[in-house]
Amino acid sequence: ANSDGLTPLDVALLDNNKSLIKMLIAYGAKEGNQ
Repeated sequence: ANSDGLTPLDVALLDNNKSLIKMLIAYGAKEGNQ
């Protein structure tokens, strides 16, 4: 998570980066607890 408490998956979702989202989920990324 970065200094804002966002995980890489959260950042990808905010950026609507579908290919990155799929890659992160494939590697078991979890959404933050926002």
